[in-house]
Amino acid sequence: MSVQATARDLYKIKTIASLTGFNPTLLRAWERRYGLLVPTRTETGHRLYTGDDLRVLRRVRNMLDQGRSIGEIVAQGRSRLLSQGAPPTPGPSQPTPPPFPLLESLREEILQAALSLDDMSIQRGLDVAFGSMSSAQVLEHLVVPLAHEIGQLWARQVATVAAEHLLTQCLIRRLQRMIDSENRSGSRTLALCAGFPDEYHDLGLHLLTYHLLQLGMQVLYLGPAVPFEDLAVAVQMRRPHLVMLSVSRASLLEVHKPGLVQFAQSLPPETRLLLGGRALKGDEQSELKRYGVAVWPPEVSLFQLQEADLLAQ
Repeated sequence: MSVQATARDLYKIKTIASLTGFNPTLLRAWERRYGLLVPTRTETGHRLYTGDDLRVLRRVRNMLDQGRSIGEIVAQGRSRLLSQGAPPTPGPSQPTPPPFPLLESLREEILQAALSLDDMSIQRGLDVAFGSMSSAQVLEHLVVPLAHEIGQLWARQVATVAAEHLLTQCLIRRLQRMIDSENRSGSRTLALCAGFPDEYHDLGLHLLTYHLLQLGMQVLYLGPAVPFEDLAVAVQMRRPHLVMLSVSRASLLEVHKPGLVQFAQSLPPETRLLLGGRALKGDEQSELKRYGVAVWPPEVSLFQLQEADLLAQ
């Protein structure tokens, strides 16, 4: 296909990401793994996505929002996805409805309960959610948005520290019960999950632990704020396939970066280090990769980890 002749129908990766809501890392992974996308290339090797690619991705987005897994979607094949077409884009007077109205309603109720320090109402809302929908849907469309929104409300001084702590602890206790009920036997793949030194936010670590268990891994959860020297001892004792660390503040990453680099370089060849969290932005990612630290970009959600090949050995 001639790039010059069809320039109007070609989109750069950042443009296609903006139009579909899928981040570039995920798009490249889907191209390699599933063959859903057939971008052309410029003379310098940059991807240019076609109008058909855009239609496929919009169809994929619609089906994901309906609760379908990416495995179910790709099994249909590119041709069938194209023949089904994408749903019409709503105009300004027709906002896109939330994919799960019940969870949207419960999110508002649980947030108000947290602001009122009403722990019983928080628990009742979670009971309704987990009793009505799958755990995966509740985690992705209720728990993760709740954690994000209560953090934003606290930052804007709308929510008190007490409200943020109450909701976070309610969510952690629920996740811990789910983690305890998982069968961890049988898998040969061990992941070690821990918080960065001085990093005490551990809701994300609980979400990650449960998600990895759902993917069939064994998980050794070490909790928040683990020093690198103790992590090194744990690696020597258990020989995990993956070490997954979380850091939310750029200041912590900067202070502990020398220790991180030393820890990364001390790992045995069979152990892969993956670092995620809101602190990872811009040029920081490229620098860490040079030291052997695999980076989990903030724009890749927990539920896109596997599709983005970030768990690959």
